[in-house]
Amino acid sequence: AAAGQAVEGDNGPVTVFNAGSIEATGPGGFGWGYGIRLFSGGFVSNAAGGVISGSDNAGIFVSGNAGTVINAGSIMSSSGPSVFLTGRAGSVIDNTGRIGGSPTAGASSGGSSQSGGSATNQAGGTISGYVGLLRNVAVATVANGGVIAGNATQTYGAGIKFSSGGDVINQSGATVTGYN
Repeated sequence: AAAGQAVEGDNGPVTVFNAGSIEATGPGGFGWGYGIRLFSGGFVSNAAGGVISGSDNAGIFVSGNAGTVINAGSIMSSSGPSVFLTGRAGSVIDNTGRIGGSPTAGASSGGSSQSGGSATNQAGGTISGYVGLLRNVAVATVANGGVIAGNATQTYGAGIKFSSGGDVINQSGATVTGYN
């Protein structure tokens, strides 16, 4: 892995199953400080009790092809989004744990005009940050059964922000909060 990455995948999709701790400890800067950085898509599963964190960049960054992140543990970043998916159509975030860290974007997914995807925050799950969930894709779907929270004290601190359209399904008992 490059300096500052805990896990890196370069030339093909990578699958990561974590029930322990994956933490970047190196300095930040361009291309450094990711907990997991996958350049050709991949699948990341973080079990209950598992921790994935970036030191100066995303906890999980997936580009190139579609990425899937299944989280029951904790995914954090001290700077930047905790989960950042920039791959092709079909990228997915499914959360029953905690994704986030203020004042950064809690979870974001974006990419080319071909991008699209979904985010599901299950009951008991929390996604939080400066912007709780940022969807920079052509069309996206967000289903929330837990808590999605943007920074309530900062302008643009939205719970969910779409750049190019999408759908929100907010289930009974679920909350989405942001700056008013």
